[in-house]
Amino acid sequence: MATNQGFKSLVPDVRAVEAKYLYWWLKANRPYLESLGNGATFKEISKGIVSQVEIPLPPLEEQRRIAEALDRADDLRAKRREALARLDDLTRSIFLDMFGDPARNNKGLPLTPLGKLGQWRSGGTPPRSAEEYFEGEIPWFSSGELGNMYVSQSNEQVSLKALAETSAKKVLRGSIMIGMYDTAALKTSIAAVDCSCNQAIAFASLDSEMADPVYVYFALRVGRDHFRRLQRGARQKNLNVGMVREMALPLPPLADQRQFRERIAAAEKLDVAHQASLTELDALFASLQDRAFRGLL
Repeated sequence: MATNQGFKSLVPDVRAVEAKYLYWWLKANRPYLESLGNGATFKEISKGIVSQVEIPLPPLEEQRRIAEALDRADDLRAKRREALARLDDLTRSIFLDMFGDPARNNKGLPLTPLGKLGQWRSGGTPPRSAEEYFEGEIPWFSSGELGNMYVSQSNEQVSLKALAETSAKKVLRGSIMIGMYDTAALKTSIAAVDCSCNQAIAFASLDSEMADPVYVYFALRVGRDHFRRLQRGARQKNLNVGMVREMALPLPPLADQRQFRERIAAAEKLDVAHQASLTELDALFASLQDRAFRGLL
């Protein structure tokens, strides 16, 4: 193959280094390598800098043993991700079979704006100058954290005082949360606990006599590419709460929505189990990688 000038290509000397060992060392030390970069607009690592990077090289047989161990561990992670992808395909297929494509509405279902299904609002960010606002236990989500059907744990938490005194708002358990900005637009989740969110998220508790949150979540997820066409902006394409309210979803009878939720319940249990297993495998892999390059494997 050939590469452009954005690459620094290294052809390993097979008498000194196993290519797979080098690959895993570089992946494990990416933060360190990135810290060596120079540049204002974007950081670049020069050939001169790369050539000065020192790599610990145990004997070739030891390098091969380490590379094979990391390969096997990574294969386990890949299989778990593949299982998750297949579950995602299954739930999508069930949705399309029951309700059709929400973008084309080929089942001829009545279209209902999201604004008729609940009272939509956006969240807010407490002033970071007041440390006490971020010293609570209430999950506070950014749009990048959305995507899984249910979310309960966030990167940051806020206090009751933040909800009382700032633009941050309480999001009730069972509410739909929809990302509105840039690449996170239309990332959607259901709040599994009472929580809060920033201003890049629109949220609402849905009218239980009209819509099931699981159905709405999947309708937005399956039709995401279609609904993202509503985004507006020159440098960054966004949605706003008004646009979210106007999004019209095909709305089948509530009984059919609940039947769909029941049909995918088993698949979702498997999804939760696989997600937990993948998280554990990622943690174990990180530990294995760290030990491997410190000579403790």
